[in-house]
Amino acid sequence: NELSSPFTKTPGTISIKKLDWKETDLEKEFPNKFSYILGSDIVYQMEYIESLVKVLNHLSDINTIILICWEIRDQK
Repeated sequence: NELSSPFTKTPGTISIKKLDWKETDLEKEFPNKFSYILGSDIVYQMEYIESLVKVLNHLSDINTIILICWEIRDQK
């Protein structure tokens, strides 16, 4: 799929892929960095934030735009 982006002058591609933080070999499955990372409702318990940050660090570089949103469900 081609997509026009307001941030670039040339069209690019979008790929969507399932990512299991505990079972995915990041080096093998995701050898390249991403321009954009979008996520919604990907953290249900605060104890997984550290794992999320580790994955995001692997998938991104200084030029990556990361947009993550979630609803805090556990107020304990």
